Amino acid sequence: MSRSIHHVRNVKCVCQFLTAFVILGQVVISAGPVRAQTPPPRVVLDTGGPAGQIRQLQFSSDSQRLYAAGLDKSVHVYEVGWNRGDNKPLELTRVPSMYWEQARGNRGSIYSLAVHARLPEMVVGGVGARQQTGDIAVIDLARGAVSGCLPSPLERTAEAEAKQIGTIGHRYSVMSLDYSPDGNQIISRDERGGMFLWQRGQGGGLSPTRLRPPNPQASRFAPLAVFTDDQNVVYSRQDPDGRVRLITRSLRTGNEAMFTEDYHGRVAALTRDQRGVHWASADGLGNVYLSDLRDPANRHRIRAALPHITAIAMGGAKTFAVLSNEYIDGRAGKSIVELFDLESRQRLDASTVSTTENSLALAISPDGRYLAVSKEDPREIHLFPLTGDQNEPISRPLTGQPPIATGANVLSTNQVALSPDGLQLGFGRSEGLITSVLDLTHGEIRNDQPPRDDWTFPVVDPSGWQVIRIDRPTTQLRVIDPQGKNWLIRLDPAFQGTYSSHCFLFSPDRDEPVGIAVGTENVNSIFVYRFSGNVPASSDALAPSMVRWFRDHTGTITSLMPSIDGRTLFSGSQDQTIKMWRIAGLFSGARDGEFEQASFWGCDFEIINGDVIVRRVDPEGIAFARSLRDGDRITRIQGYDRRDLNTILDAQAGTASANEIRRTLGQVSVLRQNLIYAESIGADGQTETKRFIIRPSWEPFLTAFANEFGQWAIWHPSGFFNASAAEGGGLFEWMILRGADQPPRMVEGGFLAKEFERPETIQKLISGVSIVDAVAGGPPIDGHLASVIDSTPDVTILLPEIGRTLSAETPNTITARIDFGSANPQAYDIRANIDAVRLPDPNIEQLPNNQILCTWNVSSSGRLNQIEVIAKERGGALASLYASDVAYRRGDTDPETPYQLHLLSLASENYSGPLANQRNGFGRLEFPIDDVDAIIKTLRDKQLAGLGRYELGNVRELHDNEITTQSVADEIRNLNDQLRGTGGRQILIVYLSGHGTTIDGEYHYVTTTSRSAEEAELRRSSLPWSLLDKAGEPGTEVIYMIDTCHSGSVVDAKSSIRDPLQSGGVVIAAASGRESAKELAPLEHGCFTFSVLAALDGDADGVHQSRRGSAGEGQDSQGADGVVDLEELATFVRDFVGQLTAGEQKPTVSPLRLAETSRLELVRTAK
Repeated sequence: MSRSIHHVRNVKCVCQFLTAFVILGQVVISAGPVRAQTPPPRVVLDTGGPAGQIRQLQFSSDSQRLYAAGLDKSVHVYEVGWNRGDNKPLELTRVPSMYWEQARGNRGSIYSLAVHARLPEMVVGGVGARQQTGDIAVIDLARGAVSGCLPSPLERTAEAEAKQIGTIGHRYSVMSLDYSPDGNQIISRDERGGMFLWQRGQGGGLSPTRLRPPNPQASRFAPLAVFTDDQNVVYSRQDPDGRVRLITRSLRTGNEAMFTEDYHGRVAALTRDQRGVHWASADGLGNVYLSDLRDPANRHRIRAALPHITAIAMGGAKTFAVLSNEYIDGRAGKSIVELFDLESRQRLDASTVSTTENSLALAISPDGRYLAVSKEDPREIHLFPLTGDQNEPISRPLTGQPPIATGANVLSTNQVALSPDGLQLGFGRSEGLITSVLDLTHGEIRNDQPPRDDWTFPVVDPSGWQVIRIDRPTTQLRVIDPQGKNWLIRLDPAFQGTYSSHCFLFSPDRDEPVGIAVGTENVNSIFVYRFSGNVPASSDALAPSMVRWFRDHTGTITSLMPSIDGRTLFSGSQDQTIKMWRIAGLFSGARDGEFEQASFWGCDFEIINGDVIVRRVDPEGIAFARSLRDGDRITRIQGYDRRDLNTILDAQAGTASANEIRRTLGQVSVLRQNLIYAESIGADGQTETKRFIIRPSWEPFLTAFANEFGQWAIWHPSGFFNASAAEGGGLFEWMILRGADQPPRMVEGGFLAKEFERPETIQKLISGVSIVDAVAGGPPIDGHLASVIDSTPDVTILLPEIGRTLSAETPNTITARIDFGSANPQAYDIRANIDAVRLPDPNIEQLPNNQILCTWNVSSSGRLNQIEVIAKERGGALASLYASDVAYRRGDTDPETPYQLHLLSLASENYSGPLANQRNGFGRLEFPIDDVDAIIKTLRDKQLAGLGRYELGNVRELHDNEITTQSVADEIRNLNDQLRGTGGRQILIVYLSGHGTTIDGEYHYVTTTSRSAEEAELRRSSLPWSLLDKAGEPGTEVIYMIDTCHSGSVVDAKSSIRDPLQSGGVVIAAASGRESAKELAPLEHGCFTFSVLAALDGDADGVHQSRRGSAGEGQDSQGADGVVDLEELATFVRDFVGQLTAGEQKPTVSPLRLAETSRLELVRTAK
C-alpha cells in the first residue's frame, strides 16, 4: 500500500501548491462528477460610515465625491458640498457604497486605492476574498460597481496551471496603487515588496509586467510606488542589509538610481500632484522631501510636527498636507494634520486630529477646495473647506472653522455584560456606559436604557489566578493558577493575530476555571483553550489545549462573556457587532476513540468498512456549514502539517489507507487552509463528490447589530432573522460572490422577510436549540437562502450614471434593469420615486433571460435627488418578496416653496361591542378625533398667520363610522382627480389614527364598523393597505403619519411601517415595537400628536443639528434658523415622545436617508 503523504520542504513550493488548491479541483472535475463548493452568502453591514480603520481617502477627479476605504472592506462614498452656495453649512452626504468580494476574517480588507484622473475608474487593492492572494479590483465609477480584476480569473488559472504563481499577479496583500498621469498604466506593490506594472492595451484591458518579485522573508516595510511621470516611477526597496531606500526607475529602459537620503527604516509616504509638477516622500523620522519635476535638483526637506508620518496629500496648485502621528507601535498618542503652501513650503495651519489613535488617511480634492482626514477616536472623517464660495482661500482653514464630520451611526459593542438573571446582555463603550440591551428572552435590542449598577462583567482575573502579557503587541500570554501552575499560550501573529481580550470559562458544576477564551486583533478571532494536557510550552510552563477557533468578526475582539449556563460565549468587537458562539460540551472531554480534533471540525471521523466516514455532525459546527453530513465518505485531505508548517500532507483514497486519511485529518493545521474531498449519496441515489477549501473555524450561531437610531437586526448564517419594525432589515445585506471580476450581488436581509424573518426561530436559537431543530418542519436549510435569493428580483438603476446632473428644465431619463432570476415577473409591481415623489408607471422593454428594462422621463427638483426603484411581489409587506435600488444624482434647483399641502385623515375612537374587548387589543380610544382636529387647526392657523411654508389644498377628514371601504375609496378617487394634472409641488399627508392589525401579512386599518375581532370580520370591514396605497397621483410627495396600534403586537407594528415604506413614501409612525401608542389624559392628546403639535409650534427648530455629523456636539442657538422642516419635526417627535413616556413608546421615521438630502420646510416660527 503506497503512502500519499508528500513532504514539501521548499517554502516557495508550499505557497504555489496551496494556491493551486482550486486548480487541482478543476483538474479532477474534468474527470468525474465533482461539485465545487459555492461560496456561501456573506453578510455586509450598513454601518452608516466606516466601521473599521480607515486606510484610504481619495476624491473623485471632479472633486464632487469622496471615497473612504479600509478594514471594513467597503468603499464608502460621499457627495461633497452639493449644497455649496446656499448660505447653509456644507453637506457631506453618504450615498450607496461600492463593494468588491468579501469573506471571513481579514479577507476583503482594503489597503490601497487609486482614482483615474480622467476616466470614471478606480482600482482598489488589499486581501483577496478567496485564497488570500493580493487582489486588485477595477471599479467603474459611473456605475459604482466592479468591472474587472487584476489579474483576471482566467489569468489566475493559467498562472496556477503553469505552476508560476506570482508571475502575473500579486501573492500578497496589495499595499500601494497609483495611476500614471495619462491613466494608461498602473503601478502596484504588495506587502512583501512585489511590484507590477499594468499597461492598458488598445482594447482597454490591462496586461501585467512583474518589475520586482516578492520576498517572503522580507519584513513588512510598507512598500510604496508612485509615478513621477508616464515613464518613471519611484518606489521603496528593502535591501539585503535591511535598509530601506527610495529608488527611481525608468520604465522605458529599466535603469534605476537611488536617492541619497536615509529613510530610517521605512518610506512612510509617497504621493504626486495631478498636475505632474511635484511629488513628495517621507521617511521614518518625520521628514518630508518635496521634489519639483521641472527641476529635479530642486528638492526640499520639511519637518513634520510629529515623527511618524502616515500620509501626504497634494491637490490643486497651491497646497499640500501632511498627517503625522506621535507613535506607531500601538501606544496612545496624538495625530496632527498640517497644511503647507506648495511654493513657499510655509506652514499655513495645523490641527490635532486624534489624541489616542493613529490616523492614517489624508486627501486634498483635485480642485484644491477641500481637505479630508481620518480620525480614529472616535472613527470619523473630517472635511475642511479650504476655499470660500468664490474660490478664495480661507485663512486658517483647519483651526478657524469646525470641520464637517461624519462617521458610522452604530451602537458600540466594546463592552458586554450580563444581568444577574442572565436574561439580558448589556453592551456599550465601557463598563460605565452600558446603554443598550439585547433581550435574550425575546431576541430583540433596546437602546437608551436607564443606567443600572448590577451588571455582571466578564471574569478576567478570578481569585488566585494571574494573566500576564509577556510581550507587546502580545503574542505570549502566561496564565498562573492559585497553586502556581503555569500555562503559556503562544499566538501565531500571522494566523491568530495578537492578544486583545480574554475571559475565563467555567463549567456549570465547578467554581474554578476550566478554560480561557482569548480574543485577538488583526486576525480578529477567538481561540478557546482548555486547562489540560502535559505538553510543555517552555521550561516552566505547559501549553493548554486549544479546542476551538471562532472566526467572523471584522474588528478587534474587545470583550468576551460566557452565558450563566456555560453554553454560549458572547463577544463584542470594534466592528460593533455582538456575536454568539456555541461552547456547550466543549469542556466535557472527548469520547473514547473520538477524532482528536473533533471540537474544531464539529464532527467525528470514523473508520467503517475500510472508509473514513463522517459521523455526529454538529449542526452548529463548521463541517455542517460547509456541507459535510453524517455518512459522507472522505476521499482526500490535503493541508499543512501542524507540527511542521513547511510540510504539506496529502492523503487520498486508493493510495492511502483509511487509517492514514484519518490520521492526516488530525495532523493538518486547523489554522491553515485544507482541501477536502467527500462523497455523499444524493436524494436520487447517485454518488456526488464535494470539494471545498476549509479552515475549521466556527461561525457564530447569531449576530446582533444596532444603530443609534433604534434600528437593529439579529440573524443566523442560514438567513433566518429578526429585525426592528422600520429599517432593521436593511442593516445587513447578503453578499453573493459572482467572481472577482464581477460585482457581487447585494440583497438586503429585509427583502427576504417573507421567508426568513422568524422571531420565534431566533428565540429558540438563543435558548440553545440547534438550527436544524429550530426550523424543523420547514424547507431544508441546505441551499434555501441561495434559492430564495435567486427567486428575488435584482434591481439596478443604470441611468443616469453617477456624476450626471438632473435638469429641472428638460426631461431626464431614468433607466433600471430588473433581473427576476427564477421569479415570475407577472407577480410583481414596479414603481419608482424621487425624494418620495411618485413617478408614473414605467415604459417596459422585455430583455432576454427573464429581465426587463424600465424607463421613466422626469424632471428633477432638488440639489441632490434620491431615486428609488422598487420591485414588489403583490400582497402585504410581511408576505411579499421585494427588492429595490437607490441612487443619488445632483440637480440644478432647490425644491419649490411654497407648495400645496393636502391632507387625508382617518380618525377612529368609538370602538365598541365584542371588538372593543381589551383582550383583543382594540379597546376604545379617547383622543384620535381630537388629535386629527388639532393637527388640521394648527396647519390652518399657521397659514392664516403667514407662518406656513405651504398653501393648504384639499383637506379631508373621516371619523368613526364614516370610515368604510367604499367611503375611503371615494375620497381617494376624488383626491386623485384633483391632484391629476396640477402644476407645482404637491405634498399629501395621509394621517391614520385609531387601531391597526395585520391580515395575510398586510397592514389593515381597523374601522369602528367592525363587529368583532374575528379575522373574517376584520377582513370584511377593515381597510387594507392596498386601498390606502392608492392615495396620491404620480408627481405627489406622500407622507404617512401612522398613529395606530394593536397593543403589544410586533407584527402589527412592522406591517404598519413596512407597507407604507414599500409604497415609496416617508413614514412617521407613533410606535415601532411591542409598545402601544400612549394616550395621556393630562395632555388631552395622544403623546404622538402632542409632540407633533409642539414641533409645529417651533420646539423642533434646530434639533436636527444634534443628529447630523458636525464637529460641534449637541444643539445650539446657531442650529435654529426660524424654520421647522420635516426632518426637525420627525427628530423632535421621536425624542419628545420617548421623554413623555419614559422610553415606553418609540416613534420611528423611515427612510432615514431622505432626511439627509430632502428638506421640506413646514412652518416659520415667527414672521
